[in-house]
Parts: sequence; structure tokens; C-alpha cells
Amino acid sequence: MLNLATIVGQLKKERERARREVVGLDTALKVLGGLVSPNRRSTGAPTGTKKRSPMSAAARKRIAAASVHVGRNGKRPSGANRPHQP
Repeated sequence: MLNLATIVGQLKKERERARREVVGLDTALKVLGGLVSPNRRSTGAPTGTKKRSPMSAAARKRIAAASVHVGRNGKRPSGANRPHQP
């Protein structure tokens, strides 16, 4: 019977250790959960905060022309991967 009492005591110690570990995990999850909002997956800078440089009228015109071309033909014009050369 003494052996059984020792086993029960060890199981109680293990249960307390596991309880403390679960409490620690719950705390970590709470802290990490507060860093990420439900609609955002990362903790990086919020979207829309980076200021973009203004786009030239010529660049807008090229983008519009490519968009029209794709809409009509269903594919990009040849040379779309090449940088623009004036």
C-alpha cells in the first residue's frame, strides 16, 4: 500500500506541474492574441501607412493601355515584362 501512496503523490506533483505549464501557456496566448487583431494576421505596420511616391501621367497611361489590352485579348502584350524605354 505504501507503493500506491507514493504513486499517488507523484501523480499529484505531476498534475500541479502540468497545471502551472497550462497557466503559462494561457498567459502567452493571451499576450500574443492581444498583438494581432482578428482581421489581421501579422503584427507588422498597419496597411495604408506607407506613403507612396506619386505616379507619373505616362505610367498611368501605360497601365491603362495594358489593362485595356488584357481586357480585349485575355493576355498581356508582348514586352510587358520588359522595363519601359523612352
